[in-house]
Amino acid sequence: MTDVYQIVTDRMIEQMEAGTVPWRRPWFSAGKEAHNRVTGKTYSFLNRMLLSKGGEWATIKQWNKLGGNVRKGEKSEMVVFWKFLEKGETKNDGDIDYAHSDHESAETAETRSTDGPAETRKNNIPVLKWHRVFHVSQVEGVEPLPTGEKLHDTDPIPEADKIFRDYIARENILLEEGYDEACYSPTLDMIRIPGLIQFECAEEFYSTAFHECIHSTGKNNRLAREGVRRINFGSGIYSREELVAEIGAASMLNILGIETDTSFRNSTCYVQSWIEVLKNDKRAIVMAAAQAEKAVNYIMGKQSK
Repeated sequence: MTDVYQIVTDRMIEQMEAGTVPWRRPWFSAGKEAHNRVTGKTYSFLNRMLLSKGGEWATIKQWNKLGGNVRKGEKSEMVVFWKFLEKGETKNDGDIDYAHSDHESAETAETRSTDGPAETRKNNIPVLKWHRVFHVSQVEGVEPLPTGEKLHDTDPIPEADKIFRDYIARENILLEEGYDEACYSPTLDMIRIPGLIQFECAEEFYSTAFHECIHSTGKNNRLAREGVRRINFGSGIYSREELVAEIGAASMLNILGIETDTSFRNSTCYVQSWIEVLKNDKRAIVMAAAQAEKAVNYIMGKQSK
């Protein structure tokens, strides 16, 4: 049976070893997040990392229903989602759109049979399923929908400041600005960051601020993440927590439309430690993306403790 966790993890490792941070690329263009053309819903953090670009995506069946045809030779990409199966329900690998090869072509996807082996699952067992999707640029007969969205420069920064300050005030976190370091202390429940005027551009300030805010969501009385409860610098747990914070901070800047070339910061040592984490735990990137999404929602007031 297809190991979806391993496919996702291998994809992330491949990009990292090539010198690419996979969660930066699909979020770089503000206002153009990857989403499904039919439902209009933005894909999850993990799927935005898996997909090579933002904009409209759909399965070959969805494009066909819209009157489009995927051009021959175009390669599909994958998106994943959770489904909880009830007792006695069967999982049929074939009921997932074109989900068996790493980069399946349009011709192969169109002719593949959907009659796959069934496997009985126990009650409430989460199954990670996947679809093959194509970008609108790979489709003939369908034009991209007008986004009607404004690409921001510095206009969203006041909103970023409000979200940051409101979160600090709501959670009664001690904030110290003007230092030559950036860190979060769970013991003191304190964020310490450089001041705004110490940064070359405001976007980098908010990148740093939201990184530490993501860490703070992991405190016991909030989302209680292991990487914040048990800080051990250089450990696998610490690396996973940094992974959550970087993904979360990048997403916050993307949501606000203020990400720039220089606002996303990663050090070589972190990237190397993340590669090691992913190689040792094929579920790590799936879990990190989910935790980052919860952390962002918590900061935005959409996630409970």
